[in-house]
Amino acid sequence: NGNGYIDEAKIWFNSSATVSFDPEFDNYKLAGLDVAPQFYSVLDDNTHAAVNTRPWAGITTLVPMAFQLNAEDVPVTITASNMESFNPLIRIYLEDIKEGQTQELTVNPVYTFTASSGDNANRFVIHFYNPNVGVDNKDLSGIQIYSFDDYVYVRNLVKGSTKGSIQIYDVLGKKVFSGILQDMVLNKFMPGVMEGYYMVRVITADNSYTQKVYLK
Repeated sequence: NGNGYIDEAKIWFNSSATVSFDPEFDNYKLAGLDVAPQFYSVLDDNTHAAVNTRPWAGITTLVPMAFQLNAEDVPVTITASNMESFNPLIRIYLEDIKEGQTQELTVNPVYTFTASSGDNANRFVIHFYNPNVGVDNKDLSGIQIYSFDDYVYVRNLVKGSTKGSIQIYDVLGKKVFSGILQDMVLNKFMPGVMEGYYMVRVITADNSYTQKVYLK
């Protein structure tokens, strides 16, 4: 909701769908007035979708969301609804890439931000954490490590401190990145490396965790 107009984007999960455009399940995003907010999913084939139906990708499914508004410094509100349709164990987070903020929509479903015409349209990512899918690496009982594009995420799955360090190694075992974990639920890093597979090691006061990721 912004600039006196409303737009809506829908995300559904269906095991029969794919991450690209499916005429049976998805709907194209049709552009409205440029002074009205335009909020939509960006599918893996770069299709803009008003209705995005996809399968679960694993314990965490990331859905890129784009936003456009031809106005300057306009307050905009995103309100998440129908979350009661999900299993209560599922957590849903909205990441605002521009502001570097992440908000758990399952706790606070209303997110307010300021939009301008010069903003990068690829501003948001929705994280669906679904513990029912299971974790491939059983050692990641307290920390979850995953990647999206050229970013690495470290999520604390339990209560307690997330303070520690992160180290990333290439396939030859050479350290290509190191960083410090902040004491928050979700840490995000951009290693700035070439596309390929990497091994991520996270060390906290309680344990150490490793996970293979693919970075673009």
